[in-house]
Amino acid sequence: MNYGIMLREYLEKPNAKSLTTSIVRFEVPGQTLLGRIVRVKEFEHSMNDKPCKQYLIDTVTGQKSFVLGARFDKEFEGAELVGKILAIQYNGKVELDNGRRVNIFNIVDLSDVDISKLLEAEKEVIEHENNKASSKADAQKSDC
Repeated sequence: MNYGIMLREYLEKPNAKSLTTSIVRFEVPGQTLLGRIVRVKEFEHSMNDKPCKQYLIDTVTGQKSFVLGARFDKEFEGAELVGKILAIQYNGKVELDNGRRVNIFNIVDLSDVDISKLLEAEKEVIEHENNKASSKADAQKSDC
């Protein structure tokens, strides 16, 4: 079974929706997430001393959830993000004067921009990565 072909077929079906949500951990500066926000809800976590928001986003690879942190939640307070197409780029951490570290993001609203070319490029990157992984797995099978 070629999972690369299955993924390609899935991505070509605009009405197909994933029922699972993967959690995005922003760890590598430059890491970017692109998609449409579908839900924002309260999120409490033992690592955070304050509650923050959890965002659910539809991407070309399915639904994902992520947390930006209380600082960004405060900036977006009152803004209607559901339905917006956002590009979220993680730019690392910065240490504050009080010794705490905060994540730095660049968030761009692409709701009024034709992003079809961006989505196609993202699909091609995913397809390329899947093909590489599939070829590597096939090579490992033939070595056995």
